[in-house]
Amino acid sequence: MTLIKPGLLVYYPDLVGELPETLKNWDKIKLYKKEGEEEPFGANNLSLDENTIIVPDSYPELAEELKKRDMEVIVLPFEMTITYGAGPRCLTAVLKRDC
Repeated sequence: MTLIKPGLLVYYPDLVGELPETLKNWDKIKLYKKEGEEEPFGANNLSLDENTIIVPDSYPELAEELKKRDMEVIVLPFEMTITYGAGPRCLTAVLKRDC
């Protein structure tokens, strides 16, 4: 699960199960494991700010859903790193953002 910004999350309902009460009213983008996909990485994204997010190019349907929600989506290739178990978020250290 990824909390994209306040009020918006991406998750795999089959893997996460029931959401905590505090997240039930959020806008949700539901993802489902693709046929042949060993590990699902669709929820492994990197939010740069509340309006900008990096998404693997192997998840075009997610990129489109985020664009529908007025997000600026940067789509990049991550096939090689996903093979080794690291998506966009896993490849970074924690980013400190000025509030």
